[in-house]
Amino acid sequence: MVPKGMGRARVNSGLSTASSSHSDASKGEPNHIIRESLLSEAASYRWQATAEDKEKDRLEENRKQAVRGGRSRAAYILKVSRGDAEARAAQLHEKAAETYYRGIFFPNIKRHC
Repeated sequence: MVPKGMGRARVNSGLSTASSSHSDASKGEPNHIIRESLLSEAASYRWQATAEDKEKDRLEENRKQAVRGGRSRAAYILKVSRGDAEARAAQLHEKAAETYYRGIFFPNIKRHC
């Protein structure tokens, strides 16, 4: 026969094990949601960067037309605008890469910037 205290200890330890495994399952769910959110954010940054790349190409084509047409002032302005669009695109591509990497490998670590 098992002493009274030993039987309760086994029951209590069984309950705590069951409740801790249940809480572990619920902890995984927010990480999944965070991961999906980060990957969605990365896709949004990538989409914006692609739009900036298209704008950069359009500005470059307009600059070439301005040079062929002898409009040097317009060509210079378009060259500066193209450089700005290129910088924005590079920044967005970098944000997309960082966010994607964070979503894949570290979804539960918050960004400190």
